[in-house]
Amino acid sequence: MEALINEFEDMCKNAAAVQEEVLGTIVEHNASCEFLQSYNVTDADSFKAHVPVVGYEDIAVKIHRMTDGDPASILCKDPVLAFISSSGTTTEKRKAFPLTTKSCDVKNHALYKIGAAYIERDFPVGCFPTALAFMHALPCGTLSKSGIPIMPVSNFGFTS
Repeated sequence: MEALINEFEDMCKNAAAVQEEVLGTIVEHNASCEFLQSYNVTDADSFKAHVPVVGYEDIAVKIHRMTDGDPASILCKDPVLAFISSSGTTTEKRKAFPLTTKSCDVKNHALYKIGAAYIERDFPVGCFPTALAFMHALPCGTLSKSGIPIMPVSNFGFTS
């Protein structure tokens, strides 16, 4: 537990270097996708030099192609497990974000382990006799034209 916390805190001290490494890994893994190829991206340096900062509306057409079932690797190399939907509070229109096995493994696993390590350290067993947590999960919602679920992130992992 302490080793995980120390590793995480060391990464925070070297955030710029860690982010460079992560960007390189992501670009290398997804180099064959349509989006990166359209900018002639081959590595982290070419990504930073050629890919502009974009908003959702800039890639909405590509995401719609994905929800419609276009089999091409458009934004990412990996197959899409689900589309995570926003609440629509900002624009009054929901947005869909592709969720892949790779993104689940990296984000959820690391965040869970780090969070659990801090909780275990700061609230040791026996500190509280019991714990109760509530999780509200809505019905799955809808399926994309390609049959992939579209749901709030809080539902992912709680639906079958």
